[in-house]
Amino acid sequence: LKRSEDGGATWTPIHRGLPPHEVRALAIDPADADRLLLWIGDSLARSQDGGRGWVFVTPRTPLPPVLSLAFHPTRHERLYAGTARGVWVSHDGGLTWSPPPPAAPTAPVLSLAFPPGHPDLLLAGTAEGPLLGVLDLSRWHPLPTPPKDLGPIVAFAFGARQQATVFAMTHQGQVVMHSLQDLLS
Repeated sequence: LKRSEDGGATWTPIHRGLPPHEVRALAIDPADADRLLLWIGDSLARSQDGGRGWVFVTPRTPLPPVLSLAFHPTRHERLYAGTARGVWVSHDGGLTWSPPPPAAPTAPVLSLAFPPGHPDLLLAGTAEGPLLGVLDLSRWHPLPTPPKDLGPIVAFAFGARQQATVFAMTHQGQVVMHSLQDLLS
């Protein structure tokens, strides 16, 4: 795991103190870029100092394999985990987790993101296609999908100048662009 503070020109390792397990997911607190979460092995690792030091949080609730993580944009102890069986939520910083509601999709969730200005909506890139869900995870709507040969969406990003643009990267490395307004309508 490495961090760049100069736009990618140089990189500094920040994995000191972490066991040699596969990092499955990374999330950065939208209100504090020094607050990081990693899902590594079966545990959640938290850093409050940009990755210089790590503390492990062992969840009291076992989760399916975690594939993605997201901080809620305004409620910073609320975390979302995209797992091999849907989106799980924690209201206490990762100690306990609740499974998806009964009607929620349970496909593997490879990516999670909150659209800027919409803390009540969650984008999920699943193995079956992208979805837009409400915050309590009870309702989900399918979004336009990339061509099947590009694979599922593995990452979301939003335009820096025009946050009304959603970029979705597919498993094949292709980037698909959508208007956030179109996705929300």
